[in-house]
Amino acid sequence: MKRLLVAVVFLLFVLAAGAQDALKVYPTHWWTGFKETNLHLLVKAPNIGG
Repeated sequence: MKRLLVAVVFLLFVLAAGAQDALKVYPTHWWTGFKETNLHLLVKAPNIGG
């Protein structure tokens, strides 16, 4: 049982570490004072089209 718990915690850690680089926004807090109500995003990533 203890081994299973350690394996699950390790798997969750690996998944969380891999997901951290999925979204990067620079500069941070760019929306502070943003008065425009329409938001346009440019998304760039390899193989994003499928």
